[in-house]
Amino acid sequence: MSFELVDILEVTEIKEYSYVFGSGIFFLSDESWESYMLQMVRRMFNICKLGVGINFLSTFSRNTDDFSYYANPSDVLSLIMKNITSKVILRHDYRLNDFTIFLYK
Repeated sequence: MSFELVDILEVTEIKEYSYVFGSGIFFLSDESWESYMLQMVRRMFNICKLGVGINFLSTFSRNTDDFSYYANPSDVLSLIMKNITSKVILRHDYRLNDFTIFLYK
């Protein structure tokens, strides 16, 4: 097993991976958050053979700050299912402030 750190939006020649994970990459608030998130997740899904795992800060968080982006789990799930794949699992049961979505081929 091997792990690689790659900027998948910058590299043009990229190999295919069994799984692609993104942790903590969607927490910064920005007006282009939704388009960036979809672009990144679509690219991650395109280079995986089996699946993708990504996490987000949740709007259901009890403690928030002014600079982080807290995503609505149902909104993110809907965007992914409409634009990338409907083979997904949403987990919001392991921490109070975040959730993970797994996408499968």
